[in-house]
Amino acid sequence: MRVFIAYFLNENLKNKIVKIQKDLENLNAIKAKFVERENLHISFTFLGEINNLNEIIEKLKEFKNYGKIEAKLKNIILIPSKEYFRVIAINVESEEGEKLRREIYKKIGGDSKPLHLTLCRVKNVINKNKIFEFVNSFNFEENFVIDKICLVKSTLTFSGPIYEIIHEIPL
Repeated sequence: MRVFIAYFLNENLKNKIVKIQKDLENLNAIKAKFVERENLHISFTFLGEINNLNEIIEKLKEFKNYGKIEAKLKNIILIPSKEYFRVIAINVESEEGEKLRREIYKKIGGDSKPLHLTLCRVKNVINKNKIFEFVNSFNFEENFVIDKICLVKSTLTFSGPIYEIIHEIPL
């Protein structure tokens, strides 16, 4: 089973992110696979294929009542670099969120990157300058609260991943 640990955005935030995705898509500056509305999330760690589900759930339970975390979506980032980007994302600013991410990684492992919200995975860049203009003029700042973490099963299909929450831990 292929799994990761994440926080899924609330409906209000999803609506705002979808608008940003449409604005980005309407630039016609990239060919990309945009993250589906229902899949918009902030990943703490990607575990990949596992066979010790119960062990992971037990470790996750240690984070129950950890405390809600204030965070802010702000600024677009190009991953892995401005020169050669394969992912366009929104940065997540939160010292407490980063602390939680590091603790989850230390306890459970996986592939953990600084917190961000992926907007799309870039297949081909048509006009880099349009993307740079969009990034530089991007003016979006949204506070939100991370109030739970989810263990998520990811099933890859031809039309995109299907995510299923297996276990949810309130913070």
